[in-house]
Amino acid sequence: MEEKDNKDVIGVVDPVVDEVENIGKITPESQQSEPYADVVEEVKTPVVEEPLQQAQKVQQTQQVQEPIVDQNKKILAGVMGILFGAFGVHNFIYGYTGKAIAQLLITLLSCFLLSWVSAIWGLIEGIMILTDSILPKQ
Repeated sequence: MEEKDNKDVIGVVDPVVDEVENIGKITPESQQSEPYADVVEEVKTPVVEEPLQQAQKVQQTQQVQEPIVDQNKKILAGVMGILFGAFGVHNFIYGYTGKAIAQLLITLLSCFLLSWVSAIWGLIEGIMILTDSILPKQ
């Protein structure tokens, strides 16, 4: 009887209490009445990119950043190859330390008698660097 008395007095609160008790329960009525159901579906299905697409995005961002550095490095290495090719400076810049040490040793150990060999070698490589025939070591 007490329940009837409470319902009579608090008749307006009962639907609210029913809603609170039913939180988390999925019924056909609750599924249809959700105003944000389409937003929830978008959140539930995350956008997953394929690894190929991710790799292409990484390459595109690297291509945007690399040309300025590569262009400066190319010009520096080419000019150094033409001017100071006998010492292998251009190969040090491009990362070919083995060739650079060989050119440097030819020049220094021969007391500059064979420096013309390294100089011609450096001149040719300097021109090849400026024409993109030789690329920097990765």
